[in-house]
Amino acid sequence: MPKIPVYLDGPYHSPSSHIYQSEYAVLIAGGIGVTPYASLLQSILHQRQAESSLLQLKKVHFYWFNRTQDSFEWLLEMLQRLEAEDSFDLFDLNLYLTGAPKDTNMQFITAYAAFDLLHQEHQVDLITGLKNQTQAGRPNWDQIFTQLKEKYPTEPVDVYYCGPRGLSGTLRRKCYHHKFSYRKENF
Repeated sequence: MPKIPVYLDGPYHSPSSHIYQSEYAVLIAGGIGVTPYASLLQSILHQRQAESSLLQLKKVHFYWFNRTQDSFEWLLEMLQRLEAEDSFDLFDLNLYLTGAPKDTNMQFITAYAAFDLLHQEHQVDLITGLKNQTQAGRPNWDQIFTQLKEKYPTEPVDVYYCGPRGLSGTLRRKCYHHKFSYRKENF
């Protein structure tokens, strides 16, 4: 047998594995970038319920955006369970539906107005069944980061992102501006 040189490099861990040392975390997922967060969110809840000393988290702000409504379906049951079992008010779940019809017509506008009215009355989103209403359009990161800075003016905020590369640079600049730490995982 000929000798073949072998080089090992690693092991590598997910950037979101640092979340257990965070106090205030912002998880941002674009489309299938939510994959590493699926088990992470459940793990955080279970550790909180078990009163684990390893978990430092006081609040997790979760932002997930998708182009189509059906993209939310595979993780929706887990998010509903997470929301139902969160007796600690640990999670703030925010979903965004970014794909609007190309020709925004009156029927589309009327449907979203009806969704708004029903959410106000019943406090349940008709698209997801969650307490927070699914937002139409892209997240306004300037507004979101400013609100987070106002809410946590002196506390360290850690932002974790997994999604398309294009948004990563924007989020990095906003984190630098607001003095938040930033970790990313692109696909």
